[in-house]
Amino acid sequence: MNVYDLDLTIYPTDCAIDFCIWCMKRHPKLWFAYFPKLVKVMIQRKRGKIPEYLKHRKFLSYLTMIDDFDEQIEKYWNKNEKQITPMFQTLTTKRHTIKTIRFLSNYIRLTNQIFI
Repeated sequence: MNVYDLDLTIYPTDCAIDFCIWCMKRHPKLWFAYFPKLVKVMIQRKRGKIPEYLKHRKFLSYLTMIDDFDEQIEKYWNKNEKQITPMFQTLTTKRHTIKTIRFLSNYIRLTNQIFI
């Protein structure tokens, strides 16, 4: 079961952004290798120079820069799982969320190899 929380009813914030911040705190190299590129992409998107899908692809590219991805995602959800709306806690598990984020990470690795 994959769950996509597009309207923030399951989790109070965007967990992709939260996990990015989590990783940047634990991997300071991301501040130098990733953050400047992110700012550039956001400016390009604001000016209409790149499409939305490319902005998302570049935003999620930090996932390919994390060596201990499985460990970080496990720690992240161990700390933040309690923030999932109670109604959905019985329907979802960390395992499903981890699978979804692993899928996104593998997708980004694949598309970076094909298109870049």
